[in-house]
Amino acid sequence: MISHINAVKFGIGAIVSYCLLTLLMVFFGEYFLKLLLPFYAFAIDTISTELQVKSISLGLSGTTKQIMVVVSNPFPLYFSTATIPIGVPIQLVTLQGHALQHFIVIYSILFSYPPVIDKKKPLLLLTSTPFLIFIEFIDIPVVLLGSGYDLIYSNFNTQLISNSPMIIIMDFLNGGGRLAISITAAICSIGTYKILGFSLVSK
Repeated sequence: MISHINAVKFGIGAIVSYCLLTLLMVFFGEYFLKLLLPFYAFAIDTISTELQVKSISLGLSGTTKQIMVVVSNPFPLYFSTATIPIGVPIQLVTLQGHALQHFIVIYSILFSYPPVIDKKKPLLLLTSTPFLIFIEFIDIPVVLLGSGYDLIYSNFNTQLISNSPMIIIMDFLNGGGRLAISITAAICSIGTYKILGFSLVSK
C-alpha cells in the first residue's frame, strides 16, 4: 500500500514538474541553448572530419524555433558519379525543443523522486550533470550531422544511407530514442547517486 502511494505521488510530482519545467523553458529556454551552442559546434567538429561548422545560431522558421547550423566540407568529397568541391555550405536545422527535452525529462524525474523535499536533493541533481552533458553531446550534434549526411547521400549515393551510423542514430533518436535516453540518464543519475553513498531516504 505504501509503495502504491509513493508511486502515485511520484507520478503526480513528475507531471507537475514536467509542466513547470516546460513553462520555464518557454521563457528561458533560448538563454539555456545559447550557452550550449559553442558546445554543439565543438561536438560536431569532433565527431565528423567531413563536415565542419561555419556558423551556428538560433532562429525561426515561421513560428517554429530551430537550431540552425551551416557546415562545409574542409576537403573534397568523392563519389562514383561526382565530387563535392571544398567548402560547399550546407544548412542543417533541428528543433530547439529537441535540445530542451532532455533537461525537462531528466529533472522532472529527479525532482519527483522521493523524498521530494530533501536537503540532499541538490547532490542528486548535481550527479545528473555529466549524464545530461553526455546525451546533449550525442543527440543534437549527431542529429544535425545525420541530416547532413542524409542530404549528401540522397543526392550522390543512396546506397550509403542505410549504412551510415549518423543517419541510423538520427532515425533512432527521432523515432522515440530521445525520450528513452533521457529516462535512462535519469535512472543512471539515481543509481550513481546511490553508489556514491548518498541516501535518498529521509532520516
